[in-house]
Parts: sequence; C-alpha cells; structure tokens
Amino acid sequence: MSIDSDSKSRRINHVKPLTLKRCDKAVLAAGEKIPADRTASEIDMTNLLLVVYDTLLDQKAHHVNRIGENPHFKNALVRLMDVLLETECGAETHDALKNMEVSWVEEPCAEAAFAEQARWATEHFLTPFMGIDHRQAQTLWFAGRAAMMLEGDWMVAGIRQADTEEEYGIFPFPTGTNRLYGFAEYLYISERSKHRELAGQFLDMFSSDEFQAKHAGAFGALSVNKNVELGADADPMHLEWLDVFAESDGIFVNGDQGFPLDVTTEYFRIINEISSGNMSASDAAAGLQAFIDARE
Repeated sequence: MSIDSDSKSRRINHVKPLTLKRCDKAVLAAGEKIPADRTASEIDMTNLLLVVYDTLLDQKAHHVNRIGENPHFKNALVRLMDVLLETECGAETHDALKNMEVSWVEEPCAEAAFAEQARWATEHFLTPFMGIDHRQAQTLWFAGRAAMMLEGDWMVAGIRQADTEEEYGIFPFPTGTNRLYGFAEYLYISERSKHRELAGQFLDMFSSDEFQAKHAGAFGALSVNKNVELGADADPMHLEWLDVFAESDGIFVNGDQGFPLDVTTEYFRIINEISSGNMSASDAAAGLQAFIDARE
C-alpha cells in the first residue's frame, strides 16, 4: 500500500459562499432570472446585501419563497449563522468567538448576529418550518418558487442535471472580510478492514493525476489532487467558482467544525431555537456562553 502522506493531495475542500438563480452573482443560489434592467456586473458589492434584501422582498411580493433552504436542515441554518457572525463581528472577533477566547455576552456583535439570524430565518426561509425537507426545498428552488440557496460548488452538477445552468449565478456573501468558510475532509481506511491493501490501491487510483483529470469537475471546481486543475474549457459556473476562490482572502472555520463536539451540539440547538422564534438574541448569546463556561 502506498498511500501518499501529503495531506494536500487528499483534501476535499468545502467552501460555501452564496448562489442565486441569475438574479445577482452570489454563493446564494436563486430561482428567478436576472431582471432585464439589472445585471450582476452592475451591482456594487458594498451594497450587495441591500440588493439581496430588495430581491427577497420583491420575490415575497410575487409569492415566491425567499431562501430555498429548509430551516429544519441544520446545516443550512449554521451556514447562515456563520456568515452573519463574520459580517457582524469581522474576522478577528469571529475567530476569537469560535476559539472560545472571548465572551459571547461581552462581544455585542454576537447578539447582533443572532438577531440577524432570527430575521433571515423568519422572514426569508421556507415555511412551514417542519413541513419541508431539504430535497423538497431544492425542488421548489429549481421550479422557480424560491429565490436563493446558500450552497457550495458541489451544487453545479445538481443544477446541470435539474435545470438550465445559464439561468444561475453565484456571489460570495458580502461579509466585508472577503473570507470564505470551509473545512477539509479526508479519506480513511478502517483498521479493521480485511482488504486494507486493496483499499489503499483504490485511494491511490482515485486520487491519482490521471483519474482526477479524467473526472475533473464531477464533484466541484477543486480536485482532491492538488496537481489537477480545471482547464479553460471547464463548466462556466465552475470557472466562476475558481474566480471566487482566487479572489478570496482565506477561509474561516464554520461552526459545526470549529467547536468541540459538545459545544457544536449546543450551538446547533440554540440556532434552531432562535430560528424557530423560541429564543431571543440576547438569550442565545448568554446561553451559549453559559454552556461554554460550565464545561471549564
């Protein structure tokens, strides 16, 4: 077995900006075509959130759901909370909160982020809360009954299979820090496997230059092999993603990966509560900090 020890050749990057269905250019994904009088290139990124809100309200007025995510699908809520924390707190304070180095009560931006989470969840996510699963939410989006989805480059293949790709576009959530959020996943062989050599050969084949080049773009814009890159003839939306990656200033770790497991579970619970309207922003910040303090 010759598994390469260089982790960079085994890394699957998960980076989630926003994706609209050609309403504006974001890693929110949206279900309405770009209005004739508004193109992505005309949008001032400093005012992008205002444009997003304006788009959401316009969709709402025309009986189109705003965000094509199911709030009961916890990752969708955490995706939103993470970018709102980055927006409200900035890079340094956001990282310190996730590292549990500063207090979620003493940093006002934490409560502000929870308040924004509640507003987006109640005003712009699909309803009824418990009545729509994630697959149904995506179906509504593809059918033009939802405006946007907060997704990553893995959605390109799904868009290609379900609809006309030219009707969709992406833009990073305008946090003001120019960071994306993401993490790495690795491929492992079980120590109890009876076929470790064969598994190792499969991983060598799967991550090889030849195999990855042959299937470039099948999962996303970035290959698990650092030596393999998409060419100029790649999927146009994948090329848009590569621009997003190239123009970013690094990443921050999302909440379900940045905390110890017990804190992650509590973080999810609090986000669910505030997104359901069962908890105030101040109680959310205080509750999370109390949980962190109690484990010390």
